[in-house]
Amino acid sequence: HVYGSRVIQCIFEQLKAPHVKPEDETRSLKMMYLSLEHFESLVNTQYGNFAVTHALVNSPSDTADMSHIDVSQFPFPPSEIRCRIVDTILPNIISLSSSKFASNVAQRVFQFSNEAQQKAFMVVLQQPQSRAGTPNIVALMMDQYANYVMQDVFVHCTEAQKSELLKCVRPYLTQISRSQFGRH
Repeated sequence: HVYGSRVIQCIFEQLKAPHVKPEDETRSLKMMYLSLEHFESLVNTQYGNFAVTHALVNSPSDTADMSHIDVSQFPFPPSEIRCRIVDTILPNIISLSSSKFASNVAQRVFQFSNEAQQKAFMVVLQQPQSRAGTPNIVALMMDQYANYVMQDVFVHCTEAQKSELLKCVRPYLTQISRSQFGRH
């Protein structure tokens, strides 16, 4: 529901707000932990995808100072939340990238992935599609939603990663440029 999603988003935003009371931050973290088990189903919904995106963006980073919070009350360190969200989404990144709603989350996955997750993402992009034999990245670049995901990957990848992807795509540039969505 649109209002429920917005409430969840506001709760997650509190984690990045300046001067948040520790008890409010703890409540927001508890809500994020409770929501984690539902992210896989929320990612494909009209409003749920925004809640998952907010969780990715607002979850504590590895360097976040959590010394003012009793982290022993959580099943795993808050700094692992983002990693677990990405781990939930990454196995289905190709299909999620082509989904109207899930593509919003997929756009952020590469940006908030750790180095190992980025490598796994790169491997999946370069794997051939089962039916066409072309690399997944080619199909994604020609998809109406996934092309935005690919644009974000190119913005956030390293020069070495960019070079690796371009090498994979180069043989298909004519095909991609003829696509309605591959021109961007």
